[in-house]
Amino acid sequence: MPDIRRRCLLEYDPGGTEKPGWGHLWEATMALIFEPERVVYDPSEGLMHFFAADGLAPVECAISKAALVALEDDALAGVHAMVITYRRHRELIQEITESKYRGRRLEDDRRVIVRLADVTLQLPQHRSLVSAAS
Repeated sequence: MPDIRRRCLLEYDPGGTEKPGWGHLWEATMALIFEPERVVYDPSEGLMHFFAADGLAPVECAISKAALVALEDDALAGVHAMVITYRRHRELIQEITESKYRGRRLEDDRRVIVRLADVTLQLPQHRSLVSAAS
């Protein structure tokens, strides 16, 4: 069973004087659950789409081709190579995705897209961990 974290916030303004109309505000947060094998490349956007869920709510996620190439330049060889790169670096990609989702750093259309800048921030740390494990 996946690691599930729950954070519940309850804000209540009984008199409604400071925040009229707010009443109860409830938020439950769980770890994203990723679909392990489902990836789809969209050449018109230059994005490799992958999918997750927050509880029962679907979360559309993607990583840019530029970000995949930053992870491995082999990703330039085509769609199959991009899928292999995604799978090799899935843990890092999912960590970045989870961080962006929890931080509400979403695109205008509510997708979570891992961009080149997101990967380059994590790359030195990720490479040192990979070489230490080798």
